[in-house]
Amino acid sequence: MFIYQKFSISATAHFVPSEFPQLEASIQQVIKQLAEEPVIKVDMVLSFVKDHSINSTQVKANPGLAGLISTKSALTVNGSIV
Repeated sequence: MFIYQKFSISATAHFVPSEFPQLEASIQQVIKQLAEEPVIKVDMVLSFVKDHSINSTQVKANPGLAGLISTKSALTVNGSIV
């Protein structure tokens, strides 16, 4: 079981990359992997990040990207899925 820190995030908060330098290499790796895909479906990636699931129609239409997402070989930060 994973234990996560909880943070209070205000409605006006914004992500500031410089406050998370440990993420830079992982983010660059994800960008590189996704750039190699012929078609990037942002809605597939966001669906997985938000709900940890992908619509089966999207899987059939984009099997390569679905494979990257579902095998967790992309979208990881320090070995953890984002």
